Amino acid sequence: MSGFGPTGRLHAPMTVMQVIPHLDTGGAEQTCIEIAEALVAGGHRALVAGREGRLNEALAAVGGEFLPFNGTAKSPLAMSRNARTLTRFIRQKGVHIVHARSRAPGWSARSAARRRGVVFVTTYHGIYSENSWVKKAYNRVMASGDMVIANSGFTADLIRQRYRTPEKRLCVINRCFDPEIFDPGRFSVADIAATRHAWGLRPGQKAIVLAGRLTSWKGQAVLLRAAALLKGEAAVPPFAVVLVGDDQGRDGYRNELFGLVAELGLDGSVHMVGHSSKMAQVFAAADLVVSASTRPEAFGRVAVEAQAMARPVIVSDLGPVHETVRAVPDVADTEKSGWIVPPDDPEALANALAEALALPAEALSAIGVRGRIHVNKSYTKATMTAATLSVYEELMFQRQLSTTFS
Repeated sequence: MSGFGPTGRLHAPMTVMQVIPHLDTGGAEQTCIEIAEALVAGGHRALVAGREGRLNEALAAVGGEFLPFNGTAKSPLAMSRNARTLTRFIRQKGVHIVHARSRAPGWSARSAARRRGVVFVTTYHGIYSENSWVKKAYNRVMASGDMVIANSGFTADLIRQRYRTPEKRLCVINRCFDPEIFDPGRFSVADIAATRHAWGLRPGQKAIVLAGRLTSWKGQAVLLRAAALLKGEAAVPPFAVVLVGDDQGRDGYRNELFGLVAELGLDGSVHMVGHSSKMAQVFAAADLVVSASTRPEAFGRVAVEAQAMARPVIVSDLGPVHETVRAVPDVADTEKSGWIVPPDDPEALANALAEALALPAEALSAIGVRGRIHVNKSYTKATMTAATLSVYEELMFQRQLSTTFS
């Protein structure tokens, strides 16, 4: 054998092709960039196949190579054509591992990997609905890798329940944040003041931030209704709601939100500031960060990144939040890093907001500091990338063994 040691530790460069629908903003897309960076830093070759998007420059900056193909196509004919394209990429680029991060390109990626006899890995990034047998069959590809990576313990349990995936083909690698970027010390008082001024906040207003694309299940409307319940409450200090994220073509929902702001009498207290590529700066300028999703997320990067910036969080009781957020009753009140509230419940969210906003600055700051300590233990980029590259190396070692002794 050449190239791989007895523990699976890689001694020769490998070429990994990650497959994504669209290299735009999002958790799966950001993870693509982080893994590409780690591969290049380790002396390997990092390819990403998909449609161009906002993160193409970031991929180039870390030394990754972009391979254009129509990763968003879902028709059987287009997926078959995509499989041929990916097969060509594997052959031309000498790919050792294909790593699929979404369903439609996942089917094409699996077909291409099987044709070329290379390792196939999947990451189960989403909590896909399974309301019909067609959906169940479509989703199954994400549990068909030689290794299936779940991005939280919650997601791993879902995979076990749905597909009975053998434990030897399933592992948990939590998504992450980058401590070099999400560092509260990077931002001065003047930086924070400038961001808040750009949002349109008045002096003395508390900033309640919800970050996420403008789509109904992200819960912007739930937060607006909760804010309306607090309007005029004497015990609640002045605050403003800041919605960070663009509509990605969903003009209808954005207009609904504008209408709801007017209907609830929140004019002047809600600021829709659009997309931001500087989320650490966004969270640095927040007093509270809310994730009001009405559907479970596989991981929930916002809660982790906000805590990394030492900001208290209020999150819906869905998905893996009991892993990522320390809250009562899971921990004592003196150990919490935020609040967990029932989903789609404006009154419960309003109560948590009122409790948080009424706390003295020192107490609110202490909650944020506890959150930063918590996420630094389990959710750093270095931990995630090292675990992923270890999976790649082990799979390559196993493939080398099976080839040698077959």
